[in-house]
Amino acid sequence: MENKYYIDNNENDLQQLMDKFIQCFNIIGTFVLNKSDEQIESIIYKDYNTIVYDCLAKDNLQILLSKGFINNEIMYMAREIRDLSIEMLSNNKEQSIDIVKTSSKWNRIFVLADQTREFLKIQKPKDDNEILSILTGIIYPIILAIICLYAFSSERVGIARLVIGLLFCTATSVSIIIGGFYLIIIPLPYIFFYKWGCSKSKTNDSKKLLYGILSIIFPILALIIIFG
Repeated sequence: MENKYYIDNNENDLQQLMDKFIQCFNIIGTFVLNKSDEQIESIIYKDYNTIVYDCLAKDNLQILLSKGFINNEIMYMAREIRDLSIEMLSNNKEQSIDIVKTSSKWNRIFVLADQTREFLKIQKPKDDNEILSILTGIIYPIILAIICLYAFSSERVGIARLVIGLLFCTATSVSIIIGGFYLIIIPLPYIFFYKWGCSKSKTNDSKKLLYGILSIIFPILALIIIFG
């Protein structure tokens, strides 16, 4: 059942209503499909199921439209998202992770959510693994670049080999980030903590393999150029 936030139309109440509307699109989108089954279940059937009836209630959308917080196009997309979501969430037979992943209706919900987020200029939240992938794509190429620069400063290599080595460092960073790979190692006395994996589970296996191979070959080539 849809609820309405009873507000006095003052600026704070309207902003609170808009914040709740935005919160809905920070939860769902095609990025959800990159998460584990357990995370998808928690996001869809706990977090999203809890707020969708309120955040996208007809009366609330009309208030946001009348006060200029959203335009007609956003409202129409939000209405379609709400109607499809209520249909899928209220039908017990449609409640499973496999259906969320394969249903054309859930796909429509996620695509519309992405489009709405783009209209609202909401940046999709990055999960921890995506952040780790970015860090991996920055830290290791920087270490490699430092090695290249050290070899150049000690006159082990000339400018041409330095430039080629740095290009391979850049290529390493790009392949790691595009592939979504992460490898974080934290050395401690007598033990190493590490975490590795791929943040882009939706990418097909052939592309993962290609980017994985490139992520290994490029730094090796950089070292060969510098020390070979």
